[in-house]
Amino acid sequence: MAALTTYLLLFRGVGGPVQLPVTQLRAALTKAGFKNVTTYINSGNALARSAVSRRRLSQGGGDLPEKFNYGGPSSLLPLRMGAVSDDLGKAEGKL
Repeated sequence: MAALTTYLLLFRGVGGPVQLPVTQLRAALTKAGFKNVTTYINSGNALARSAVSRRRLSQGGGDLPEKFNYGGPSSLLPLRMGAVSDDLGKAEGKL
């Protein structure tokens, strides 16, 4: 089994007319293969574990944006717990 990385998943642009209901978001992330999914209100933020690389997550986030009729591939910013500073540095100019 591949090693799991804990990610802070930031779905950007959430609020106002764009909502990510936490129950549905947790279910969608779990269905997409994430483990130990937790969410915080309808903020578009989640903690989850996955064997998928940060690069692959950054390039699309699967069908999650389409499932919630929201954004596109760049709308998901996955940050690795323990490497948040590095990941934010790589995302500079994309935020």
